[in-house]
Amino acid sequence: MKMALQYWQAKGEARQRFLTFRNGYHGDTFGAMSVCDPDNSMHSLWKGYLPENLFAPARKAAWMANGMSAIWWALPA
Repeated sequence: MKMALQYWQAKGEARQRFLTFRNGYHGDTFGAMSVCDPDNSMHSLWKGYLPENLFAPARKAAWMANGMSAIWWALPA
């Protein structure tokens, strides 16, 4: 994220927002929390303190469409 912001700053453009997917989790630092799902996580507690970014709908993964759980999908065959 820092490098992306630095790139646009070096080009003289004031781009400061990121596009990310809903239902994502990226960590617990302020930068990472700003691109985590804003509604379905504890990060909603920090709304108003975190930079605002753009959120796109998350596509269902293949294992979700087939009714499998994430645990089953991760197990070796």
